Amino acid sequence: MKGISLPINMIVIIAISVIVLLAIAAFFMGGFLRGSVTISDQQALSDGCGIWKNRGCVPDENFNITGYDWNLDNQTDDLFDACLRILGDGSTAYGSKCHDYCCKGYYTGGGATTTILGPPSP
Repeated sequence: MKGISLPINMIVIIAISVIVLLAIAAFFMGGFLRGSVTISDQQALSDGCGIWKNRGCVPDENFNITGYDWNLDNQTDDLFDACLRILGDGSTAYGSKCHDYCCKGYYTGGGATTTILGPPSP
């Protein structure tokens, strides 16, 4: 009985195919494993401003921004950090650079957020 023999060309083709399949799998798995990828300071500020507006631009509110880890310490950083790094002022108090940047044109009186064109009426 004769053994099965594969020509060298077939072995090379199979080896290359396996390597290509592994490379494709690694490429797609990299998209699912985003644990070490962090968003930029500008993106964090933009996301944080959006969240803050949705929450009513309450002065002195600070919260973590998902995916933002500017110092790579595996701790989610917050709006204070993004404002400090981009605007040079990390205060979220009313009238601060951060509050003005994110919430200009929003009035937070009466528990509701209302878009206005000028200062709130008394």
